[in-house]
Amino acid sequence: MIRVGVNYEGRDPRFVETVLPLAGIVEVTPDAVATFRHGAPVITGETLEELRAIGRQKPVTLHGVGLSIASAGAMNDGYFVLTDVLMDALDVSWHSEHLGYTTVDGADLGTMLVPPRTAAVLEMICGRVEEIQRRYAKPFLLEHVVNLFPDAGGAFTAAGFLNEIVRRTGCGVLLDLYNLECDAHNGIGGLDAFLDELDLAAVREIHVACGTVDRGLRVDVHSRITREETLALLRRVLPRTPNVEAVIFEILGPAVPVTGHDTIAAELQRVRAAVDAAAPAPARAHSSPAPEPERTKLSLEEHQRAMSDLIRGRAVADDPYIAAAAQSTGLQVTRDSIRGWRSFRLDRNCRLTAAILKQRSLYEEVLDEMEREPLSPFIETLSAAFLATAATRGDALIASVARFEQALLREDDDTEESVDWPCNPYDVLSALLVGDAVPRLPEAAHRTIVSRAIPGLFRVEEC
Repeated sequence: MIRVGVNYEGRDPRFVETVLPLAGIVEVTPDAVATFRHGAPVITGETLEELRAIGRQKPVTLHGVGLSIASAGAMNDGYFVLTDVLMDALDVSWHSEHLGYTTVDGADLGTMLVPPRTAAVLEMICGRVEEIQRRYAKPFLLEHVVNLFPDAGGAFTAAGFLNEIVRRTGCGVLLDLYNLECDAHNGIGGLDAFLDELDLAAVREIHVACGTVDRGLRVDVHSRITREETLALLRRVLPRTPNVEAVIFEILGPAVPVTGHDTIAAELQRVRAAVDAAAPAPARAHSSPAPEPERTKLSLEEHQRAMSDLIRGRAVADDPYIAAAAQSTGLQVTRDSIRGWRSFRLDRNCRLTAAILKQRSLYEEVLDEMEREPLSPFIETLSAAFLATAATRGDALIASVARFEQALLREDDDTEESVDWPCNPYDVLSALLVGDAVPRLPEAAHRTIVSRAIPGLFRVEEC
């Protein structure tokens, strides 16, 4: 029987109580359940115990986003550290990753891009898949990635590239139906042509999800319940995938409160009904269309550095593909998506500083300065960069708020940290916490002492 499940990012008791009882399988993303402490990504003992409790009740799979298997330089070692821990702690049924890259020269892009489908890239990917298979005695699947840029082309079609990796390595395929719908909507290949060419016998897992449409492009942001069109596609595809074991509804952790736990629980039942309604279908002829010619003149290293520069607003490389990408709507959507996601996370984690920066029209300026250098995907280091940059604005009150929030977010210890204020901090904090503008306040030097050993985390002293 095909299991219907959901991804889980941890630390949400209501999700565990409301949604997971309806899941036949749970997908865990190593990157999403990790935190950044003492200079490295870690999975806390509390999180591990929560996942072990889930694993004692139902099957668990791992689905990564940070491996960066297609990076020209190297895969992400931090991903392996996290996966090692989860493999040791859980009885993982299988694990999967995306056929794309998230880092260039070790620096995070803030997004995921697809590589050109050349023979050299194929050799590199296959070698890395085999390395992963040797490291973990578990089935490994690859998922095709949404592309918002023009197709870079190469020696293979998108489906043909996956087929050849499967043929050479024996890995499986994670078929994401919403990714296919995004690419078809955005003019990157045909949905039916992809399915007719792909070796569907290699598909072990299927994803369904729903995102947004931005400037005419369908974007793979898992923030909504599945469209009926996607479920209809699921019903049509399932009879052609004889070895599929799980269908996962994907939703980002930050989107859970907005979507609602009860709605997500009902969505699992809706997906279950679609799986049960899938009826046998006549076999379709297997096709092998000709690939698009390779459009770049650059090596893989040069191509990825040029794409990184393009996303960060630096010089555009002298290359026909990079020139086309620079003129694409996808570039603007990608840049805005990266900025929007960072802003969303910072607004939640650095609430006080974000609020006062917006009140003083300095928020975007701080983000612009931050983004001149590569940023970490982990909210802990992202927040540290944001607060450190805010503290240099030349505004004494903003500096006090930022340093105060830095002290509150400091890694666990009971030492005391003092922050000087030009006015009474209670008046500032009370306004920011309720969303009011900070009033003009009389000068009155104060100091906050911040420590986890203090009830309420801080005390205020007059200077």
